[in-house]
Amino acid sequence: MHMAQDDTHTGGGPGPKKPKKPAKKKKK
Repeated sequence: MHMAQDDTHTGGGPGPKKPKKPAKKKKK
């Protein structure tokens, strides 16, 4: 679950930082 937390830390940085989880982008 800490993965989701990291997403919030970057404030939507999963794109360039974690492109392997596009599902998070949808959440944002």
